[in-house]
Amino acid sequence: MKRYSFLAAALTLVFAACMKDKGNYDYNEINEATITNIPGTVSGIFGDTLTLRPELHFTQDAGDGSDTTLYSHKWVIFFDNKITTIASTRDFNQPLNNINTGTYSAAYMVKDKKSGVTYHKYFTLIVTTAAYEGWFVLGKSGDSSRLDFVGFDGVSYDSKRMYTDVLEQFNSEYPRPIGKPLGLHTASKNRDYTIMISTDKGSNSLDRNTLKWDRTKNIAYLCFGTVPKDFAPTMFWSVFTNYHMYDKGTIYTYTNATLFNMGAPANQLANEPRPFRASPYFNVGTTAGLSTSLVMFDMDKKRFAKQIIRTQGVDAYAVPFNNPSGAKFDFNNVGMDLVWMSRSYIGYNIFCVLKNSAGEYYFALFNESSSEQLIFQKMNISALDANSLIVADPQWSTLYFSSGNKLYAYYPDANQERMIQDFGEKITYLFFPTNIPSAKVYDVFRTKLLVSTFDASKPETGGKLRFFQTFNQGAPTQITHVETLTGFGEVVGAQFRSRAGGY
Repeated sequence: MKRYSFLAAALTLVFAACMKDKGNYDYNEINEATITNIPGTVSGIFGDTLTLRPELHFTQDAGDGSDTTLYSHKWVIFFDNKITTIASTRDFNQPLNNINTGTYSAAYMVKDKKSGVTYHKYFTLIVTTAAYEGWFVLGKSGDSSRLDFVGFDGVSYDSKRMYTDVLEQFNSEYPRPIGKPLGLHTASKNRDYTIMISTDKGSNSLDRNTLKWDRTKNIAYLCFGTVPKDFAPTMFWSVFTNYHMYDKGTIYTYTNATLFNMGAPANQLANEPRPFRASPYFNVGTTAGLSTSLVMFDMDKKRFAKQIIRTQGVDAYAVPFNNPSGAKFDFNNVGMDLVWMSRSYIGYNIFCVLKNSAGEYYFALFNESSSEQLIFQKMNISALDANSLIVADPQWSTLYFSSGNKLYAYYPDANQERMIQDFGEKITYLFFPTNIPSAKVYDVFRTKLLVSTFDASKPETGGKLRFFQTFNQGAPTQITHVETLTGFGEVVGAQFRSRAGGY
């Protein structure tokens, strides 16, 4: 955010130098103007309409200055050592779409056309952002995508506001057509904040405050060398300033801290001629004694591998897992397809759902750091299918998965499934928003289970974000509803835009 502060006297000199009045110097009385009803400091929200209606009083005219044959008007800001006109109307009544967030010295001017004298009212204009904190929601809109935003002010939860098609409302200049939605991700990068949108037309990021786009915000700019023309990641993962993206069997890594940009694929083992075909279900996290590591699955050879991301940089090649003593399965030849994989937020544990050639599902739990295989069992379930969405509870050892309109829970310790709720609407997205800051105002969302459903009879507004408190598998099986946000399309991704760390 650029801020400009000037002494009032210096500002007056600048404006006077740039806008010399052509006065009538016959010493006759002129039609002097007094300008009121413009505060010394004016605040507006980027993308919102700002309205200012000055009151004008003239010594020789009973009018209000709206007669354009007698008067002209101008609203200006001082920016980059020049004066920029932002309106030429008596009243200022327009969206703040073309003024970046910041603090500006500004002025309103009315010119008496007869005398040629211009009168000024100086003030400070502060432009903030409506995209302060809140939910970005990517959904289907016909054959394209729509990004909505539910904004909060970081102080009062009750101050939330819905921005439907926020890219249009913020005059983002995002490239059109946007394309069919693939994924959405938000994270910090080099003391900045990045909002990433991926569609079948390409992937781009947005300015963290204004949501503006330019060609340098195409995600390909994070990569070394040439990337595919249709580069459009479908999976994202980030830890600290490390970014990892999946596109068509390849995992790309970007780590800003060590200036190691995406280029060489992460899914490459030493002494092998080409990268293996990675599953989109990869995950990244902190490991014992190292910065982070990336766990992957080879879809062809049905094996696990990992790449170490150290403080000094990224290891050139991925390495296979070593089978522990008394292994329950072979890391390097599981013999099954990976259906889903995630990790716990403590203990370096990896959760996996696998499927064998007979269509039977298996649950595996292993420790990434020690390679200890904690659980490997055939899942006693019937509702899981190829279209199911799966998430792991960050607090309890429970998996939640969808089957059409229904939400199920799977308890690994008891090896049981249980139907939790029938929503009567298709479940389109499951998520645990663990990145939400710990401010009490957001406790309604933090670590809650997000279940997005869609009413197909309302294609533009039938999407809902439902938030639930979950409970330990030892308690009676239940989830408790805490909040619902409505008015979205068919949701394919939702991410909380956090201001944690001041980004």
